[in-house]
Amino acid sequence: MNNTQAPPTQEPKIKTRVLASLISAGRLGKSTVFGDGIIPWLDFAQVPWMAIDGDDVHRTLSQRHPTKIKLTPVKDEATFLMVWKHSGNAPVEICDLPAQQTPMFLNTFAKYSIVEVLARKGIRLTLFLFATHDDIAALQSAGMLAKFFGTNVDYVIVENPAVRPVGDFYQSPLAAHLLDRLAAKRLQLPAIDLFTMKEIHELSKKAQRWLSFQDAKNELSDFAETAIEYFQNRIMVQCEDLADLLLPDVSLIKNRCVRTSGVKEFFGNDTDWSLIV
Repeated sequence: MNNTQAPPTQEPKIKTRVLASLISAGRLGKSTVFGDGIIPWLDFAQVPWMAIDGDDVHRTLSQRHPTKIKLTPVKDEATFLMVWKHSGNAPVEICDLPAQQTPMFLNTFAKYSIVEVLARKGIRLTLFLFATHDDIAALQSAGMLAKFFGTNVDYVIVENPAVRPVGDFYQSPLAAHLLDRLAAKRLQLPAIDLFTMKEIHELSKKAQRWLSFQDAKNELSDFAETAIEYFQNRIMVQCEDLADLLLPDVSLIKNRCVRTSGVKEFFGNDTDWSLIV
């Protein structure tokens, strides 16, 4: 009688981390997160990456990085399936997908068992959701995604208060489920003032494409350039802190952020003006 037990099964090693947002809402800052946040950090950290822009209408990610990202329109089940068929060629792969397609995305994932196939290839998906208290489409699709994928993927909750107020999102059952049950982590986009965004818009018009913050920075006024540097620094530090959800292996980081005390933020409402002479 052979009492030898089979060795315990191990989770397959993650070779590729795919970053994507599948929510059915637009104008929440997806392309800003990827194009002006994560991609600059990956370049700084010297982590190889690839990306596709699947949004044939807005094309914001491919415009931000025209020499590195090609437009690969995702319009139906067949073109969406091709995204995953060709995944796994870089440590980090970013998919900027069109909004309003969550049901089609989930139907395709279910029909072709995409998560299971990716896992066998050593590919792990991180989904980007957005904290908002009043965007019904974003909330409903986030709930659908959390219910469908469960713990089979990872989650980052993006806070973009300049575009969508967070409000009481974190008091909702959805937020509690994401944070407590699904181990989601938070990423906050620092707000950029209107005059800086106006300067970037003007430069983008001249260039006839939407410029990335990095491309526009050297042509901005002094204060606007400082605002962009502040945004970039805050995002890079957060990305490094979230590296286990953004990379297949944190050891890929070759260049790390230098942590300083940073900019002191001043909140006048808490100031005792009687002590200021």
